Amino acid sequence: MRIIKRYSNRKLYDTETKRYVTLEEVAALVKGGTDVKVLDNATSDDLTNVTLSQILLEKEKAHKNSLPRSFLTGVLQSGARLRDSIIAKADAVLGDRVEDALRGLRVPTRSDFAQLEKRVAELEAKIGALASKKRAKK
Repeated sequence: MRIIKRYSNRKLYDTETKRYVTLEEVAALVKGGTDVKVLDNATSDDLTNVTLSQILLEKEKAHKNSLPRSFLTGVLQSGARLRDSIIAKADAVLGDRVEDALRGLRVPTRSDFAQLEKRVAELEAKIGALASKKRAKK
């Protein structure tokens, strides 16, 4: 992961290349697939989301209406629901692939544990019923 430090003067410092970088250079890193983390130099607070939002803002300023208004409105209106929706969709798409890969490695998956929990609950219910019958006979 590439660490970028943000100083109080808003300058960004790439700790890997040991030089100051611009928002455009950070955007290019992200577009190129580099995993970037932006940290406040003084507090070590994670400023990655703020910086990425700033990059989007600068892009929108430079290229008027590059993002549809309906998209931006939807993001603001939905807030956490949008995040949860994206996570759920990613889990649905990737979850099956991850489970298939884990099964190939013979590693128990979430669905395996869910089936096991269901079976345990069924067995506990049967044991409870047998215990009740035994008490009733006494």
